[in-house]
Amino acid sequence: MLGHVSVCGGVKIILEHANELVKHGIRVSLLAHFPKPDWFEIKADYIQLPFGIELARGIPGDCDVVVASYWDQLGACVESCTAPVVYFEQGDFHLWDWDKVSEDKQQLIHKLYQLPVHVITCSETGARKIKEVFDREAPVFPNALNDQIFYPKSREAEKKIVLGVGRDTTPFKRIPDIWEACQLVREKGYDVEFQWVTPFPPAQPLGTVVINPSQEELGSVYRQTWTYVCASEYETFPLPPLEAMACGTPVITTPNDGVKAYGVDGENCLFFPAGNTRALADTIIRLLEDGPLYRRLQEEGYQTAALFNWQQIIPKLKAFYKEVAGYRPVGINTEQDWLKLAPVDLNPTEQQCVEQFLKGTAADLVYLPFTYRIGDEFSVVRWHPVFQRKLTLSRQADFLYCSFQERSAEDYPYYDAVGEVLSQNYLEAVTKFKKFLDETKNSLEATVLLRWVAWCLIKLSRFNEAQNLLNKGVKLYPSYVDIYYLYSLLFHHYGSTLELQAVRNTIKTLGDTVSFPEYIQNIETLVP
Repeated sequence: MLGHVSVCGGVKIILEHANELVKHGIRVSLLAHFPKPDWFEIKADYIQLPFGIELARGIPGDCDVVVASYWDQLGACVESCTAPVVYFEQGDFHLWDWDKVSEDKQQLIHKLYQLPVHVITCSETGARKIKEVFDREAPVFPNALNDQIFYPKSREAEKKIVLGVGRDTTPFKRIPDIWEACQLVREKGYDVEFQWVTPFPPAQPLGTVVINPSQEELGSVYRQTWTYVCASEYETFPLPPLEAMACGTPVITTPNDGVKAYGVDGENCLFFPAGNTRALADTIIRLLEDGPLYRRLQEEGYQTAALFNWQQIIPKLKAFYKEVAGYRPVGINTEQDWLKLAPVDLNPTEQQCVEQFLKGTAADLVYLPFTYRIGDEFSVVRWHPVFQRKLTLSRQADFLYCSFQERSAEDYPYYDAVGEVLSQNYLEAVTKFKKFLDETKNSLEATVLLRWVAWCLIKLSRFNEAQNLLNKGVKLYPSYVDIYYLYSLLFHHYGSTLELQAVRNTIKTLGDTVSFPEYIQNIETLVP
């Protein structure tokens, strides 16, 4: 389960786990709301779910183990009742700044932390913190490096480049401290340069900024760098210092708990107190003036990095997951808890999906998606309430996101208008859809009908009217992707290349609008 796919150490480790497990014969699926990242070669199956639906709703029905990568995924993963859940904790504010977390959030995180069968982590320091804060035992599977990307430099760096890696939106990384220390070093007459690697353009660029490099490019950056600095207040198991060591770049770092998993002051790195830019500047100068120390750190760094390889770690992780797969989730509901509101004809795969879902959901009303083919142009999916709990518990609705068999267009609730569409009587269809629009009191349903009216106007070549209607719709519901699809038809007609590309990017990112009562299926494939 991937909460995001931006360039960072945490995501990279999840992707490395996936790829290495695939090499060992395991079928791995990666679930995310975002398009497949292009900064990392992925060998596992990649499933992009539309925004508006829980990632857990996309878990394959024959899954043996679910791995959540952040605490906010745990409730939905367990509720899916598909397979035993493992939480892979790599550390964040909830682990290292627990005292600064609000009381309400503390209660929520602590409650979610008790749900998974197992919690695992990547360092002994992380395991101790998990035990201290959440009273959970956490087996440790250390991070490792890809030695095809992070390997020794062939020659020494030509410039005295001091490197920092991290986002400006994660203040605990303290990137500005590194830049400030470089300025202090320059004031002493030393010619050093600050370089900053970050996944996104920073609000206030400092030094030379390298944005979102590929892994191969990142390895090259390390090898061209004179020293790497980690200024973090805390870490669980930071990868960049270890990657720098593997590339022959000596490391200066704060003595955070994570780096202590492999870093020893004076042996393979140099420590300085977090937040003390003067001490950091002095340490940089020390390294500039002491060639033998520089070369010793370099050699010890190579040896340290060589200890962390996937060939040792992945077999242990595979064995652990195999053991966990022996468990089966226990549902909170039984078949007798539900009333069926409408007859549904499900094949065996669909039936298994529904049964698993009903076992775990805490909702009182369950909607299923049904597909209606609209001529030869596209299919729409509508959510229909199909199951209702006999005894009300939560007064909540839940939505089972999966593919169901196509239904006859005659079962479609607006068939009176859609029938005119199928007969290509678009003018009459506009009249009937407008009538439905005037009658509905549901704003989301009104947006669906507005989309129908605009689409019919486009078919009638009444482009200005259609665009005016879409402009109103996008102001009311800017997340309804179907509207952007209709914009793409207009821009294609007008020959507006830049606008069309912008709309394509939006649709690619957002995907089908599953949070609305109805949406066009596989909408990205329809854009001209």
